[in-house]
Amino acid sequence: MKIQNETIIVNGEEARNLSKNRMYLIFEPSSKNSDEFSVKLADTTIKKEDSTEDNKLLYVVMGLMSMVDSDLDFLIDKGQEVIYDLYLERKKQQFKNFENVIIFNPHERIH
Repeated sequence: MKIQNETIIVNGEEARNLSKNRMYLIFEPSSKNSDEFSVKLADTTIKKEDSTEDNKLLYVVMGLMSMVDSDLDFLIDKGQEVIYDLYLERKKQQFKNFENVIIFNPHERIH
């Protein structure tokens, strides 16, 4: 998977549809290659011109963008794990009243 990470502020129609006083990471799939995407930053926060306050939200967002750049494989693996765990939990709930159904989970094996 390839990423084209762009730190740009979206504008125009896309920006008008975003709620104010928010910071957004926008993941846009490539129309040419399904394994590629770009990440854009949209900042609709209200800025105080004289503020010397640290913007922790900006630090978190920029940290996430950095992780997408440097740790993409980890994020993909973690995302797959989370999706699998959610699926497994739904299946456990679906069959919780059945005595003869065993939900297989390779992560819970006892050796």
